[in-house]
Amino acid sequence: MKTRMSCSGVLFALLFMVGVIAVQAQSVNPQEILNQYISDLQKNPDDTALREKIIALALTMNPPPEVPAEAKRHMSRGVAAVEDAKTSDDFKDACDEFRQATTLAPWLANGYRNLAIAQDKARMYNESLASLRLYFLTKPSPSDVDWAEALKSKVEYRKEKAGKEAEAKAKESRPEAIAARKQSTFDTFLAGLD
Repeated sequence: MKTRMSCSGVLFALLFMVGVIAVQAQSVNPQEILNQYISDLQKNPDDTALREKIIALALTMNPPPEVPAEAKRHMSRGVAAVEDAKTSDDFKDACDEFRQATTLAPWLANGYRNLAIAQDKARMYNESLASLRLYFLTKPSPSDVDWAEALKSKVEYRKEKAGKEAEAKAKESRPEAIAARKQSTFDTFLAGLD
């Protein structure tokens, strides 16, 4: 009899605790969670896992979170930087603006899209691919997915090409290659004396 009572008591306590936890979980507002995540991201803007969590949370919110005015301001500044860019360094200025926008509103699909474009133009290929990955997580429309897949292929091509060029330059700067060029120059000089 005591065993039944103690089991019933434990069962009641467990059910009570589950009920309390469920009520507490329901009382947590998604906007409050989002605000905390954003606050954490401000401290560590390179935390990709946290960005992914924020994007996933924002996709569940109805209505979706509002984009802060400061994020919109950085988006406009980034677009202006892209429009005025002439060199890869100019595109890096645009990247800085879009990074600010996506730190203030990490669920902002166009922020990652524009950031990926600017990073590609700045020859920051790994970063561009990472931004595209975050862009895909924002659940863009099918036509935007097609566009992003095409950009991803282009960035991968440019990255491979840049890697091959860097490898060729590295080979040219090896002591053996330098010695071979000097020897060739000397041989050409000697041939000219004959």
